[in-house]
Amino acid sequence: MRNLAICVVTAICLLVLGLSSDATGQGKKKGAAKTGPRTIVVLPLGIKPGTTEKLTIRGANLEGATAVRFDEGVAEAKIISKGKAAVPDKNPDKVGDTQIVVEVTLSDKITENVSFTVVTPEGDAKPHPLLVETKRPVIKESEPNDSFRKAHELKETPVVLAGSIDRPKDVDVFAFRGKKGQRLRVETQAYRYGSALDPQLTLYRAGSLQVDAPTKSISGDQLLDVELPFDDEYFIVVNDANDTGSAIHVYRLIVDVHPQ
Repeated sequence: MRNLAICVVTAICLLVLGLSSDATGQGKKKGAAKTGPRTIVVLPLGIKPGTTEKLTIRGANLEGATAVRFDEGVAEAKIISKGKAAVPDKNPDKVGDTQIVVEVTLSDKITENVSFTVVTPEGDAKPHPLLVETKRPVIKESEPNDSFRKAHELKETPVVLAGSIDRPKDVDVFAFRGKKGQRLRVETQAYRYGSALDPQLTLYRAGSLQVDAPTKSISGDQLLDVELPFDDEYFIVVNDANDTGSAIHVYRLIVDVHPQ
């Protein structure tokens, strides 16, 4: 019995020593390994072929970037600045806390979306899309457009609107004249391309009457497809589903009105 007791005590001592050693080893660690670079969103979301624009690329661990790479013949990119970035909603995992400002010249031969890769000494970030629109004109939203009275009037369709929900509880309103029987199709490009915006679409007509126009989700973005019920003035309202907003709550809004 005595030998058994000694064996038990010895086993317990060895176990305690082992745990202590593991704890000490953990204590000596300098912390978790740094994660690799990650691109979250590019501002603005797109660029016109044959033009040169300054783009801001936001993400994590991008401050050491040495290049922004496109496929050969697609675009030329030059880094202008890089470093830390303000985090508007205190959630760096969602919106990023570093950024690169880059000058990009896109080839005039491009007819579809392209992608780029941020190169750093710690590795390359995953390729990220840059939107390219060639079928519809792209225009910037006209501010202020946060009410029916101040709506941005759409003089023609189809059109792509580039905008942002730049503050909490902000809304963007776009107006157009519609005829009964026309097919309206509205699609947001935001969430699936890394924007902090969780878009919500609502359709109204004159008199602030909401039109029954259910939306469908496209990877977090919204699609509204409806037959217009009356000859009337219509209002497309864009907002964030969580009533948040900032400069990185960007979107593109594709508006198509098909004939009767």
